[in-house]
Amino acid sequence: MATNFQIIDLVFQNQDLVIYRARNSEGTLLDLIRLRYDDALLTLLKGTRFDQALATLKNLNHNCLRPVLDGGQDPIDHQPWIAVQHWDGLPLSERIQQGPLLTSAEFQRIKYHASHLSNGLGPLAPALNLAPSSIVTSHSQPGELVDTFCIDYHRWFHAFAQDIQPDARASPDHKLTAFLTFLKQNSAPSPSSSTPLSSQNSPFPLKPLLFISSLLVTIAGCLWLIIHKEQKTPSITPPNTAKASSLEKAPPPNSPILEKKPQKKISQLTRPARPRFDSGHLKIQASDSPSLQEHTHKWVQLSGTISALNPDGRLAFQDSSLLVSLPPDSEITAQNALDKAVTIQGFLTSPTLLDVLSLDDIRISYSRKERYLVSDEAQLREMKGETIELQAKALTFTTSKSKATLYLLLHNRQPQFTISFQKSKLEDGIDEAFILSLIGKKITYHGKLKIENRGQRLSIVITKKSQITTLE
Repeated sequence: MATNFQIIDLVFQNQDLVIYRARNSEGTLLDLIRLRYDDALLTLLKGTRFDQALATLKNLNHNCLRPVLDGGQDPIDHQPWIAVQHWDGLPLSERIQQGPLLTSAEFQRIKYHASHLSNGLGPLAPALNLAPSSIVTSHSQPGELVDTFCIDYHRWFHAFAQDIQPDARASPDHKLTAFLTFLKQNSAPSPSSSTPLSSQNSPFPLKPLLFISSLLVTIAGCLWLIIHKEQKTPSITPPNTAKASSLEKAPPPNSPILEKKPQKKISQLTRPARPRFDSGHLKIQASDSPSLQEHTHKWVQLSGTISALNPDGRLAFQDSSLLVSLPPDSEITAQNALDKAVTIQGFLTSPTLLDVLSLDDIRISYSRKERYLVSDEAQLREMKGETIELQAKALTFTTSKSKATLYLLLHNRQPQFTISFQKSKLEDGIDEAFILSLIGKKITYHGKLKIENRGQRLSIVITKKSQITTLE
């Protein structure tokens, strides 16, 4: 990675990439992104394919797209890195989590910016990252908000390595449609959008039906007049003649013909803020239809087995008509949940639809693995006390307040996930210098999982060098 960047903080890390907040030599605030690929793909990405991918990425230009300013490949391990201009603002995921529901104005603004950007990118639109956490609302100028987006960088370089256009097999409109559906589900209904109950479930809007009905009445009246004139049968007086003749001109907006019986309007649904997963709220079996009916419009936790993934991206529970609507970019989680027992937190919008706001609200009962990764943290927290193998790269080093325990941090989020070294139990040869030498290396750690009561720090306890195997 280039040496003319000052790293300020670690922002995010998963198995595909690491994001740092940084400044360049000119003082510009950046998101410095280091991508991760296996050796086979790195071999394909070297040379002209990487240069083409980076050049194309830097040439993308739009007011709603955070620009890529620089990039390269690490001289040691050849992993790609890019520097993206940082925009201060509020991520969409945080805005939705904080509540209340998005206003109509917010929905329309985000929809406009997303659609405008998608149209501007043309065939490259499927490469957009539409995860709510990647969309940041910023001020383009005082008093004017703009929603900024970024490219799915990991998929971008992966595609160029294989000499194909990013997301070439994807429909340009599919991701945008799914995103707008998710956005609508987290928006408050517009007061003007309330409709009579009689038209609520109709596949056709009410106004066109009224227009067609009026047109048919007009045609029927005209036909009667023609027949009546030709046959000259004054003894036959058709019903509703006055109404038929009155439709020769378009009825005024308040015409009795267009009047509808007063209908009860649907009240707006006020959705409470998303609760913590472990807050102990309502738990229901997905197959319990009466409970689903009773607790509609509430935050619930549903347990059951996922039996199918529908073409529209919704999960289906076994022995239940309930479907689960997932947030954007959740394909991997959806595939992982298939045929597994799950507990899912979401807002029950109807007895047959659970709206899930965050992937953190999906807990999957996984099968045991021979070797785990940092991304398996959710599963590992359920395996407290068990001995496992973990393959990971430590990011940095810290100590307990008493200095009695040393920790290698595996990510920079809370609660922490660490490799733990208690000084009083370490064998000879494991000291602070040795522990520091492990940072940044791919290593397999073999040890027992421990969760501290205070702070919920998850650790793998190491006391011997034999528990550590360096892979690079």
